[in-house]
Amino acid sequence: VACGCQLFVGGLSFRCSEERLAEEFSHYGRVTDAFVVRDNETKSSRGFAFVTLANAEQANAAVDRLNGTDVPSIGAKQGLTVKLADKSKQQLD
Repeated sequence: VACGCQLFVGGLSFRCSEERLAEEFSHYGRVTDAFVVRDNETKSSRGFAFVTLANAEQANAAVDRLNGTDVPSIGAKQGLTVKLADKSKQQLD
């Protein structure tokens, strides 16, 4: 995990960009990394990403506010899945 606390984000649009994702999560703290997982051939988003926020408090705020919500700006029409990534969970335990 990069410096900070990494989140898994699912339910994204196939056109979601790292820039837009980072902008949306910046409302909850300092984004140190945003990585949209892409198809190797089409380069389209595979519908999920990882966002790293500066600390656990900021990451938990993002989870509390965004998980299950519709966020049209990043293409989530059926509700985002936002949770601590497995590596961050292990670090916090």
